Amino acid sequence: MIAAEPAPYTATRIAGIVQAALRGAGLLGVLPTPLDALRRTAGIALVDAAPLRADVLGATWFEARTIYVDPAQSPSRRRFTQAHELAGMPCEFETVRTLAAAHGASPHATLHHFVQADPRPVAMLAVGRFPAKDGALPVWRGVESPAFRTRHGPALGIAPDGVRPGSALHALVERARTGDVTPVHLGAGGSRLRLEAHYNRHAFLVLVAEAPTSARRG
Repeated sequence: MIAAEPAPYTATRIAGIVQAALRGAGLLGVLPTPLDALRRTAGIALVDAAPLRADVLGATWFEARTIYVDPAQSPSRRRFTQAHELAGMPCEFETVRTLAAAHGASPHATLHHFVQADPRPVAMLAVGRFPAKDGALPVWRGVESPAFRTRHGPALGIAPDGVRPGSALHALVERARTGDVTPVHLGAGGSRLRLEAHYNRHAFLVLVAEAPTSARRG
């Protein structure tokens, strides 16, 4: 079953639970986060197990308070998967920033891992900062989760001809140059996609996720 993106209230509750867990373990502000110590404090077991499917790197059995992680992953990817299963974080760029700080990794690498490991429909675009002759910004790379690919197709389909002037996506990334992180929403069949952009002085990183139910009603 594909987990739905939590509503804003639920996302706030999750963030509060994570903060309380870190505070209770005496790990608030400790970077990178000692995940083994956090698990022990929370009473959660970690089990090495082959994935249930090729696209499943980790899973959580809540009743048994157990996390299952594919041991074939690299150490950094394994750590990321463990953190992902421990926190159950919302599909927002603030989550990517938090994970990047916790792992001492770049937002670009963290976003890539976040998208690949997430069971929800989520994707990313890496967009160049210099326009081509036609004014469009080049899309260097698109990465999507299996669930996103099933529902919406490849991430590159969002901007198949680059990020063109006058489009909502172009306005989003241009605002990111100034530090404005206000998201935009785009229609995608019967769904709405929520897009956030981050500017790292080299490229624009765009996180794409299905909009929460509350946003869809608007």
